[in-house]
Amino acid sequence: MPDGSRAQRSEAELLRHTIDALPVGIVNVDAEGRIRRANDRLGEMVGLTPADMIGRSLLDFVAPDDHELAVSMLTQAARYTELMGPARVRYLDAAGDVWSTEVWGRNALDDPDLDGYLLVFTPESTNDGLAAATRAIAAGRPARDAHAELALSLARFPMSGAGSMLTVDGDHLHREGAWPVAGGCPAPRTLDDGPGDAPWIVALRTGARVDAHDAATQPAWLRDALAPTELRVVCARPVVGRAGLVGVLVAWLPDPGPPSANQDRWLGEAVAIAALAADQDAARRSLEADVHVDPLTGLANRRRLADLADDPTASVAGLLYVDLDGFKAVNDALGHDTGDEVLRQVGARLAGAVRTDDVAIRVGGDEFAVVCTAPIDTEGLIALGERLARVIAEPVARRDGDVGRDAPIVLAASIGIAVGSPGRSLHELVSLADRAMYRAKRDPTASWAIAGDGD
Repeated sequence: MPDGSRAQRSEAELLRHTIDALPVGIVNVDAEGRIRRANDRLGEMVGLTPADMIGRSLLDFVAPDDHELAVSMLTQAARYTELMGPARVRYLDAAGDVWSTEVWGRNALDDPDLDGYLLVFTPESTNDGLAAATRAIAAGRPARDAHAELALSLARFPMSGAGSMLTVDGDHLHREGAWPVAGGCPAPRTLDDGPGDAPWIVALRTGARVDAHDAATQPAWLRDALAPTELRVVCARPVVGRAGLVGVLVAWLPDPGPPSANQDRWLGEAVAIAALAADQDAARRSLEADVHVDPLTGLANRRRLADLADDPTASVAGLLYVDLDGFKAVNDALGHDTGDEVLRQVGARLAGAVRTDDVAIRVGGDEFAVVCTAPIDTEGLIALGERLARVIAEPVARRDGDVGRDAPIVLAASIGIAVGSPGRSLHELVSLADRAMYRAKRDPTASWAIAGDGD
C-alpha cells in the first residue's frame, strides 16, 4: 500500500478516535433527522452503541414533551448557514430515563460527505442541575423543588455520585433526592435517628462541613452501608440561610479520597443556591403572612376573610360576627393610643378563646369575626359566642398617667352567629351574622343572637 494511503488512513483513524474521545456526543443526521453517524460518547449518553443508532430517527431519543420543539428546530434548520444553538432539549436513554442536554448544530446540507446536519450534545452536568435549581427559585417555586434539583445534580459530572438534601423543619428532617444506602443506614427523620456519628448528623449539630473520605477512619456501620454500592465517600455540607441553619446537603461520591478542588467548588455553589432557595421561601411566607395579618392585633385581616370567601375548597361550619360596645367612647375620651391598646388586648383574648382550627379576624375598626372551619353544631357556636362575650367583658387594665392609678376599661360585645349549611357561602354567613349582631345590639339583655330566617 502506498505510504500516502497509509498516512491518509492513519489521519482518518486518528480523527475518528479523537471524535470518540471527546466529552460530547456528536451525530450526523440527514435532512429528515435520520442518524447517519454517531460517536462513542453519544452512544454512552443514550445507552446504545453507535451502530445501533444508525438509521434511526433522532426523534426516537427525544423526550415526548420536547418532540414539538425538536421537530420545529429540524424544520427550520435549513434557514441557518452558521452555528445553531444552544438549545435545551430533554432526551431518553435506552432505559427510558429522561436527561437534559444542550444542543449545538451546523448546517452541512451542502457538504456531500455529511449531507445533513452535524449536531453536538453536551452530557448533563452538575451545572445543569444548579441552573435548574436557580430557575426554580426565579419562578417562585417552593424551596423543596430547588433542593430536589440540587440533589439530583450531584449524580452528574463532575460529581458522578448521588445527592441528598436534608431540611430541618422543627424537630423533623425532610429529604429531597436519593438516599443510595439502605439497611442500617436509613434516611433520618429527626436529629436523633440513626448513628450520632453520621456525617450528616455531625454537620447539622456542629454547623461544620464533614468529609468521610478515608475508609480507615469511617465508622464501621458507614463502610458496611457503602459496601454494596459503588459509592465510597460521603461529604456533608451544612446549609445556612439568613435565619440560621436550613439543613445539610449530602454528596455521595464514588472515588476514594477527598473531593477534588473542582468537586468542592461545585458543592459550594450548590450549598449557596440551597440557602438562597430557603431564604426566598422564608421571605415569601413572611410576605404572605403580612398580607393576611392585621398589624395592630396580630389576627387575620379582611384580606384573609375575602380569600376564605373566594376559596371554593374552604369548608365553613359557622361564623361569629363581633362588635365592641362602647369602644367609640373610649377613643373619644382617652385617645387613639389607648383605643389601640384595647384592641390589641381584645385581639389577644379572641385568639386565646377560639378553637385551634378557627380563624379569628379583625374585620376593621372594632369589628371582628371568627370563622369556624372545623365541624361545630349550633350549641357549640352558641357556647363559643358566650365564651367570647365573657373574655371581652373582662376589664382592660391601663395606667392613667394623670392620676397615677389603674383605671380599668370595661367593654361589652354584641355577637351575631350564623350556622353553616351545604350551599351557603361564607359571604352569606357574614351577611347573616352581621344582621344578627345588630339584633343583639338592640337587645340590652343579650350579648348574642343567632341568625334566623328573618335575617
